[in-house]
Amino acid sequence: MKAVYYVSGHGFGHASRSAEVGRHLAQQGGFSLVFRTQAAEKIFSETLESYQIPFEYSRLDHPVDVGAVQPSPFIVDAGETLKAYVEKIYSRFDELLQVEEKYLRESGASIVLSDASGLPLEAAKKVGIPSVVVSNFLWSSIYQHILELYYGPDGQFDDSSRQALEKTVGVSSETELRESLKRLEKAYANADLLISLPGLTPNREIPPSKMLDAGWVYRPLRQPREKLRPRLFEALRMHKGQKTFASAESIAPPSRLILVTFGGQTTGDEPLVTADNEALRAQGAAVIWGGRPPEGSSEEADGLGGSEVYLWHLRPGDVSEYMPDVVASVDVVVGKIGYGTLSECRAARVPLLFARRECFVEDECLAAAASESGLVRQAEVQKLRSGDWLESALQLAEEGDGIRLDDAKRVPPSEEVGKNIASACKGLIDG
Repeated sequence: MKAVYYVSGHGFGHASRSAEVGRHLAQQGGFSLVFRTQAAEKIFSETLESYQIPFEYSRLDHPVDVGAVQPSPFIVDAGETLKAYVEKIYSRFDELLQVEEKYLRESGASIVLSDASGLPLEAAKKVGIPSVVVSNFLWSSIYQHILELYYGPDGQFDDSSRQALEKTVGVSSETELRESLKRLEKAYANADLLISLPGLTPNREIPPSKMLDAGWVYRPLRQPREKLRPRLFEALRMHKGQKTFASAESIAPPSRLILVTFGGQTTGDEPLVTADNEALRAQGAAVIWGGRPPEGSSEEADGLGGSEVYLWHLRPGDVSEYMPDVVASVDVVVGKIGYGTLSECRAARVPLLFARRECFVEDECLAAAASESGLVRQAEVQKLRSGDWLESALQLAEEGDGIRLDDAKRVPPSEEVGKNIASACKGLIDG
């Protein structure tokens, strides 16, 4: 059985969790895997090669979704996002549909999975094979939420803002915008099943009768906290060519390690992480930058927003570039509340200080889904932008100590979730 898995290239979270789902499909369902995507191949190989699972990487030379346009980790540009959808997907829908229909016929696919593009689901229907969405949201629900913010009865924008949105997108009215989204909703309605991950956003395209609540999917640890954490401290002391927030002498257990990560999003020209150097030194804390370095940073030193304060950026060849292990080895994570970061914080029982993205309903749903863990806390966007987050992060780290040591709050591995997903996919093929 061959599973063709379409994966959004937006951020890292879609690809990292799809690789983990793919692992379960191969190990527990006997599927051969093809990932069709614009996301980097490395994200899939990082997971699957460690289990010696072969897969085919099929890089798309055209989009099947456009995700969201984010000039910074906390801002979704509503106008540019909808413009990208209208120009790159809606206006070319039939053309792109034919391309993917042809690909699926020639590939010999048995089933299509999607995280979380709509177009491949309609292509699968035309080919006559089942299709499954594996996600906590549909892009149509993200875009519909934007329209409600602008045009709904409780909308947050005035007439001039609505007119500016329509001008940016290149449409003449709200009606035209909503008509364009109906095409995407129609595509999602072709799904045979929605495997619902925690933090599901409201949607009207796939009825509850076609939903399977799957539980949390996350990548497992490779190195225990007690092994990697001392090596991170040592690497901070030995790291050459870069300054760190705290002096080398002050970075030693039981100092606090803070991971700052934005799930594959760059910070643009916003400072974001300019926490006071003296405050960090006084608290005995050190900051690790995970993911993409700030724009304009050099190989020698990762400066943030023109500040003279620098921090250590994890790169290939450093102690560990496998993010679940790094997350499990720090005391608190600071960033946005994407699914990948949240699921790995939750699995490692490491707290997350986050700010919500504007115009992105997923964040609200994810925060609600993780509220029972006691591990997430929202900060004002301006506090993260200005660097005024250290006190909140350290307080949350202290609270997180108790949760991490409480065996009653231990998170079970996602093997059972993976088994259920593989079983559901096999059931659709078998009819």
